[in-house]
Amino acid sequence: MSTQIGDLVRPKIKKENQEQSRLTAKQARELAVKSDPDIALDKILCGIKSIAEQGKSKLLVRDFGFGSGEMYTSEKNYPAMNRKVIEELRALGYKAEIKEKCSQFVDIWLEVSWDSVD
Repeated sequence: MSTQIGDLVRPKIKKENQEQSRLTAKQARELAVKSDPDIALDKILCGIKSIAEQGKSKLLVRDFGFGSGEMYTSEKNYPAMNRKVIEELRALGYKAEIKEKCSQFVDIWLEVSWDSVD
């Protein structure tokens, strides 16, 4: 007995599951930002400009993975994108380092300053 295409039964996929498994444009943009050091650097530099115009000399960044537990390690083990951003900021003359505060939970951030760079 032969089987024809019309005889095959496709499993019905609920629309809600189908939507969850499809990558949306918003999700794609978020992934691109997370993996592109140039996008992260440009947004950080915009933040620096905004803060500097207010007379401040320090910016704390938790976006772009800088608030992630992946940063709770030595600098050589930071994710490549984060290392690249830090290197670029330092090349531009900023002091850029990962800071953390340990209490019940660990709070991690990138601190960028520009008032007195050693």
